[in-house]
Amino acid sequence: MRTRIGVWVAILAVCAVAGALPAAPGDEPSIQVVFLRERDGKPPLKHVTLRLTLVNRQDVPVWFVLPYWGDKRLSKQGVFLNEDPTLMPFGGGRYEGQGGPATRLDMIVREGFKAFRLPAKGRLVLDGYDVACWKKVSEMVVVEARELKVNGKTPLEKWLPYETTSGKDVRVSAATLGAGGRNLDWDAKRFRKRDDYRKEVVASVKAEGVRSWTVRWGE
Repeated sequence: MRTRIGVWVAILAVCAVAGALPAAPGDEPSIQVVFLRERDGKPPLKHVTLRLTLVNRQDVPVWFVLPYWGDKRLSKQGVFLNEDPTLMPFGGGRYEGQGGPATRLDMIVREGFKAFRLPAKGRLVLDGYDVACWKKVSEMVVVEARELKVNGKTPLEKWLPYETTSGKDVRVSAATLGAGGRNLDWDAKRFRKRDDYRKEVVASVKAEGVRSWTVRWGE
């Protein structure tokens, strides 16, 4: 188990597609990572812990989309398929951080994602973000998207029945992240899974207005 903190960070904007978000002023990175530690889970599972800083330099809200599993690449086409459309693919947690709340939105499918929606000019620091992976990794691609659309038409933040946007300038501690946050798929008033989702079957989620970043860490 490695516990040494603050190894090194390298960040590179790797691609942008037509209709993507404009470049940040001076090509300032929107994402920063600092490696904190690595630990073994049930073999062969591994967990990498990062200090992850997300900065929205745009004048509109954006989504930061990360792979659900650290060793799996996000869809190159920006389309995330729900292999079993009879199942609700979304979950996540709402954290109370320093400066306000933060929401982690999960699409729990084979090649799914974890995402955070930041307001215009927003900033979010996750001081102990867990990257679960089935083999050793030292980098991942993160997508910055103008929209995530359910079935290619409805913005995800409008499709879901709860708040998805994080606060303006938020820092979430490792302890708060480790506790998992408030389960967004749970109806606390009725003590059961929530049932106020739209009745529409979710076949896919499409990322639009995309640019991507590769974040690397190592010793």
